[in-house]
Amino acid sequence: MGSCSLSDVANKRFDVVVVGGGPVGLATALECAKAHVSVLVVERFSLFNYSGSSGDLVRMFRLMYTEKHLADLALVSKSLWHKLEQEGGEPLILKTGFPTVPWRPPGIARIAVDHAKRIITDPTQRQLGPDPDALASVQGYLHKHMEGVELVPNFSGACLQTNVADGDFVLDYVPGTDKHVLIFCAGWVSKTTLSAPLQ
Repeated sequence: MGSCSLSDVANKRFDVVVVGGGPVGLATALECAKAHVSVLVVERFSLFNYSGSSGDLVRMFRLMYTEKHLADLALVSKSLWHKLEQEGGEPLILKTGFPTVPWRPPGIARIAVDHAKRIITDPTQRQLGPDPDALASVQGYLHKHMEGVELVPNFSGACLQTNVADGDFVLDYVPGTDKHVLIFCAGWVSKTTLSAPLQ
């Protein structure tokens, strides 16, 4: 796998186009490449950016999902993680049981506001960072309730969470294109993409 610009791929054909270069999108692209299928990953930002849904120092691997199909997928993915460990030659999963183990440099606290500070209705309204007002609000809370925490952050970021559920249905299809697939792994499934001049 390698990165390329739009001009590099303008006249090329791909069997699979993956929209969204997050964990699911990259895993999909990897499996396609292993199957000797030409694949293109389309990502708006740089890979592993903090605007993705899983950008973090460490993520919890869990099986407790309300939806059975998600629990089944998590169980299947466990073996894929172990396979990826073998292929990469380094450990990727640390088993600790249910308690989470902090893994960050000493003296750093991660503080997350786990509710929507800004509601948007279109992906074009997305921002790369938090609103200054939202940051000031959090700083005010820290000053009042968490003595000793430095109020000026080393890093601040925002995460996009979607509440739009399209459900499990086929949005559209073009007859005779069964060997060329678009797989959406992005937070927003763009319904205008199907009208793009893709071959």
